[in-house]
Amino acid sequence: MRAVLAACFALGVIVVGGVCHGVLSDRWGRSEALSTAAARLANVPTEIGGWRSRDLEINPAAAEQAELAGHVFRSYENPATGAEVTVLLVCGRPGPISAHSPLVCFPGAGFVQTSPPVTSRIDSSAGEEWEFARSGFTKETPVGQTHVRIFWSLSADGNWSVPRNPRLHFATNKYLYKVYVTRELNHADEAIKDDPALDFLAGFLPEINRVLFAPGE
Repeated sequence: MRAVLAACFALGVIVVGGVCHGVLSDRWGRSEALSTAAARLANVPTEIGGWRSRDLEINPAAAEQAELAGHVFRSYENPATGAEVTVLLVCGRPGPISAHSPLVCFPGAGFVQTSPPVTSRIDSSAGEEWEFARSGFTKETPVGQTHVRIFWSLSADGNWSVPRNPRLHFATNKYLYKVYVTRELNHADEAIKDDPALDFLAGFLPEINRVLFAPGE
């Protein structure tokens, strides 16, 4: 599962010619805004509301191919409940970051989609709401089936959303963040209301907004 998340951002990126693209793609050097946005990822807390993390690794070549300016790849575990989620939070230019979704990556890695994508609002512990998409996947393995549920969303200003055409929606932004939160399920039809990932997201979103977006952005 974690290898699939890392591979999602190693897929090819659509390239458009012309001088305008040279500016938008930082062909002549990474913009200061993008560099600053990527540097903020270092401030994402390693412990959030009792959830403790350990760092995971992305192949450097894959990160470069995916044009990631920066990323956080961690497993967060709640020792009180034993619940665990995998978080992949990336930053880069809007084009590459918005290019692919789990609906492409997971089937390409042998997973079968078991539930259609659903977009809904997630309440945060700070009393705010953000839009996330979610979907379920299953994969046959030598020891049985693996079931996962993944939540994802994008933001350039602290308002997390899943627009129908993210490439177009975020085209004028200087950088974009994307977050995947994935949890392995006990069974494919596990009820969403019982998913501890919702509890994690409620505390995680205010914390990442606090460190990723300066006041007024």
